Amino acid sequence: MPWAFVYGVCPVHISYPHVMPTRQMADGSIGQVGGMSVGLGRIQIGRQWQGNTGLLAHELTHARQEYRRPFTHRKRYAADPLYRLHSEAEAYRAQWACYTDFVQERLDAYAYFLANAYELGITVEQAKREIST
Repeated sequence: MPWAFVYGVCPVHISYPHVMPTRQMADGSIGQVGGMSVGLGRIQIGRQWQGNTGLLAHELTHARQEYRRPFTHRKRYAADPLYRLHSEAEAYRAQWACYTDFVQERLDAYAYFLANAYELGITVEQAKREIST
């Protein structure tokens, strides 16, 4: 699926590169990035995650966020931890909603990523509350 549409009319090009970047987590571990928004209407999902509906929902949520605020989203995301928290919590909530199996385990994993991968200074428990509300 090279294209999707958000809001019914806004195009999003999806690419599946073989190699995705890694990131340093707050706990010192190194995490592999599964997907990322790379500009207005463009997302990348690691080739090994192609077909993962939850990750696609997460990244399409970021595409919606960019279309909602095309001139300010990226700057606010980079500069404002609270805005970044709300943006990522919305995306993880969309990802979590795709599944009916291993619901608690998925919430635990997403909360770990939210708490550790985005320089937010929050705990895993706080991240769980942000995702699940």
